[in-house]
Amino acid sequence: MNRCGFSKRSGRPINEVIYTLSLWLWLKKESIGMFAREGLLQGMDKDVLYDTLNREDLNWRKHHEQVARKVLSSYQAKNSAFVVDDTVVRRFGYKMPGISSHFDHTLGRHVMGQQVVTLDLASEEGLCHWIANCLLAR
Repeated sequence: MNRCGFSKRSGRPINEVIYTLSLWLWLKKESIGMFAREGLLQGMDKDVLYDTLNREDLNWRKHHEQVARKVLSSYQAKNSAFVVDDTVVRRFGYKMPGISSHFDHTLGRHVMGQQVVTLDLASEEGLCHWIANCLLAR
């Protein structure tokens, strides 16, 4: 976290907050609020997570790159291939950044959301999602 410039002055340590945000993503809960209602935060207020996500001074791309490099360096697959995936993630709410109209081919209509492009590494061992991730907004 320190190499990416992530820090906090008070409250929960930044590594605990980022770890909890990672769990939220890996468990694929729809929102942090739903994650909090299920009692998975263990004493951490959901506002801490929202505030951390909204901090513009945190270099999320650098953090993502460092995690991807670490995962790739430990990935020992012989038969592997890169997989490019673009998905439209529907988003709802007021004043959400990066939201625009996208044509969702699975639904056959335009939806409001974010277009996410990922570069994954597939092998016999499994699929590594941590290579590259890019949000596309018009």
